[in-house]
Amino acid sequence: MKKIQNSSPNLVLRLDTSLMLSFLITLLSLVSRLWQKAVLWFFMTTCVTSCFVLSVIQSLSGESRC
Repeated sequence: MKKIQNSSPNLVLRLDTSLMLSFLITLLSLVSRLWQKAVLWFFMTTCVTSCFVLSVIQSLSGESRC
């Protein structure tokens, strides 16, 4: 009886850790995909915004280099 009680929490713990590991891996892959999209979107918007701001500044100052 003692052996079963001792081995059962270990099994549950192993299942928990494997479940947690698989969950973490899934979460990490999802986050990395979202992160790649977010970084791409951030760079695109930053480039567009900086170009727009530069053109506005140049048109205000009277120069047109863009």
